[in-house]
Amino acid sequence: MPNFTDTLGRTWPLAISYSTCKRILAQCDINILDVAQIDQTIGRMRLDNLLVGDIVLCLCSAECTARGISLDNFQDSLDGEALDCASSALLEGLANFFRRGQKGKLLTEMISKLKQMEQTATNQALADIERETSGKSGDSATVLQESST
Repeated sequence: MPNFTDTLGRTWPLAISYSTCKRILAQCDINILDVAQIDQTIGRMRLDNLLVGDIVLCLCSAECTARGISLDNFQDSLDGEALDCASSALLEGLANFFRRGQKGKLLTEMISKLKQMEQTATNQALADIERETSGKSGDSATVLQESST
């Protein structure tokens, strides 16, 4: 079962079932099972950390109650890294939901390609930043000021 770890080192399972999908639809107004919109849904989940946090809250609320952890405490333990890991776990959980058949294969392939594209884009952005800042002297404030003009 896919999971992620929060900033306090607690591991949270992200099991996706029909009932959790209904809860996500009711609370987040997103149908993560709508295969016709799956590419947009996956894109939103990779880019919108607030949406990921809301979905994760839907999936983890019962576990929070069982552990005696308030929802506020749970939300306070989510930072960018935890939400990024949760986003990956959500996608894995979604692929697991459709584990058999063409939908599962399609989602697994889409997720793999998305991760490759994200890595390529990150590497390109870092290379662009390095290229922009290399050879320029001065402190970072000067470099930032020069790049904004």
